[in-house]
Amino acid sequence: MLKGFQELFNTIYEIESPWEVIDCAKVSGTSGPTIEVVVQHGDKHNLSCPDCGHLVGPAHDTRRRRWRAADWEWDRVFITCQIPRIQCPVHGFRQLPVPWAETDQQITRSLERRLIDELSDRSVMSVAKQMGLSWGVVHRVKARAVKRGFERR
Repeated sequence: MLKGFQELFNTIYEIESPWEVIDCAKVSGTSGPTIEVVVQHGDKHNLSCPDCGHLVGPAHDTRRRRWRAADWEWDRVFITCQIPRIQCPVHGFRQLPVPWAETDQQITRSLERRLIDELSDRSVMSVAKQMGLSWGVVHRVKARAVKRGFERR
């Protein structure tokens, strides 16, 4: 399944170089079929501090993270990645940011945009139920969108 979908997933879910899709599979689960997309950082030896850009060399270690992404037709999509952590002499340990999600969020930017569109004329509970997400996740997306709107004024 990987070859035909790699470029498509890269585009849809905003996975940019040096990150790359290395595997994807359709999995049957208790909540229905899901597509698991596995992403990795393409350069594990020449990493830079995300705060200052200082070249620090190879990753200190990695942390596994998983994000809910926008659905693909009727299937839920999850992106999984071992995110490199670096040790900067100035900033200490830092996890590299990923292009498809905001720091410390459990959903991708593409899913957040979809939720914001749905929230324009529906309640938080209705959107959460349809998307199979908790009320809290959808409410936090709405709150962040409202905050960004006020900051633009």
